[in-house]
Amino acid sequence: MTDINPNPPPPDFSEVFASPGGQDLIADGDVPGGDKANGAAVVLVHGGGWSGGERHSLIWHTHQLALL
Repeated sequence: MTDINPNPPPPDFSEVFASPGGQDLIADGDVPGGDKANGAAVVLVHGGGWSGGERHSLIWHTHQLALL
């Protein structure tokens, strides 16, 4: 198991996937590298109802999943 990093790096990429009413909705992604890239995907959705909170609250979780 990889050591837990309480301050993970920023996402590998961020993409605008929609802009309702001019408000950009952004998806962040972490991609496993090397021999860990197997084509599998995990999608985590921030449960703020797109009305509160921050998508960045899931960065630690997405980074840890990409390390598996």
